[in-house]
Amino acid sequence: MGLPPESLTRVKRACYGLVDAPLEWYRSVCSFFERLGLKRCWSDPCCWIFCAEGNLKGIISAHVDDFLFSGKESCSEWLKVLEAVKKEYKWSDWEEDKFVQCGVLIEQHSDQSFSLSQEKYVEDLKYINLRAHRKRDKHALTDEWEKTQLRALLGGVSWHAQQVAPHFAAEVGLLLSQVNTSTVETVFKANKLMDRVKSMKGHRLKVHHIPFDELAMYVWVDAGSQNRHDGSSTQGIVLGIASKRMSHGDCVPVSLAAWHSQKIERRCRSPGAAEALVAINGEDTLYYGRFQLAEMMGVPVDVRNVDATVNSIDGSLVTDSRNVYDKMETETLNIRGAEKRTDLELLALKSAQWRNYVKIRWVHGEAQSANGLTKSNEYKQLELFYGMGQCWRMVEDPERASARRRKAAGLGPLESRVATQEELLGNKVLTPS
Repeated sequence: MGLPPESLTRVKRACYGLVDAPLEWYRSVCSFFERLGLKRCWSDPCCWIFCAEGNLKGIISAHVDDFLFSGKESCSEWLKVLEAVKKEYKWSDWEEDKFVQCGVLIEQHSDQSFSLSQEKYVEDLKYINLRAHRKRDKHALTDEWEKTQLRALLGGVSWHAQQVAPHFAAEVGLLLSQVNTSTVETVFKANKLMDRVKSMKGHRLKVHHIPFDELAMYVWVDAGSQNRHDGSSTQGIVLGIASKRMSHGDCVPVSLAAWHSQKIERRCRSPGAAEALVAINGEDTLYYGRFQLAEMMGVPVDVRNVDATVNSIDGSLVTDSRNVYDKMETETLNIRGAEKRTDLELLALKSAQWRNYVKIRWVHGEAQSANGLTKSNEYKQLELFYGMGQCWRMVEDPERASARRRKAAGLGPLESRVATQEELLGNKVLTPS
């Protein structure tokens, strides 16, 4: 610019390097997208939808200056939006079908499904190399260098678990909670975890093609009572999008939208209390997921009546807790027994049944896909889910028998059991002759 050294200059517009540059960039994008007729989502301010004639035609999501575009290629209005965006900004290469976004390899397939993976990322993760004299005493407390290495290894695996690998979420979360009090044995466990991560580096998470008119949302919830090193409990939550047909017992493709394996903040005095709290937290996750999915599908949003948007998407909560299920089956929930505070909190879930039409479903433990997010190195339900092409079923069992009883009866984890005539008569469920 021909300015002399050490001169002061007033900058009239934002530029790279200033603290307010990201905000000004965001405002610029919002303003331009608004002029094109795009509508910013309430549920995610970095997501915009384009509707024409009342129907969703396209969607754009952004992460800083990386944008994802998805839309109907036969829609002329959407194609005009894309051309305008291309002309407004200077872009590097436009990629499609196979590209990396935020460290995740995204691949689109001929059936309009997607797969998400992080093989290259996993290959670059490093083990912890313990010094020889340290390996001999596995009960010795870790020093600061070893703690730093633990945080680096577990942080790397945690990111992988958050992005595409829910089967590692519980173990890495439990190990991260032990870092401050870790021993050499903790380092051994972390390296063994890395072995399993490396062995599954080719894992791909699927996003299935599900017709719009079939979309429903399901949340599976499970709890590990007092199973953390400080005596607290662990919650496992799996949120998935699938066809409504799963509610009727069909085995259908499920796209995992979110999953959580974390400490339950309140101390739980019993397994029942832990299961109740994770059910409440799971419904909260389900509520937001239903709202966001509906909005991204173009359902009108009135922020003063959010329930109307949420209720446009079917929602089901799946638990393997008889305590939670039995209380939700009653017409009114009575506050009684030793844990009245837990019953009071369950009123929120009871309210969701009425206000948001949440269906409460019970399944046995081995059909509970969230089970693997509460226990270390135990994710057989998720392995079964992957082995079935990432499909799942809501298991029907009129007896509500435990997994152990079902196994003794020769039933598989996802095999539905049909009630006998005697059972139907015993339950006074009579069918016309």
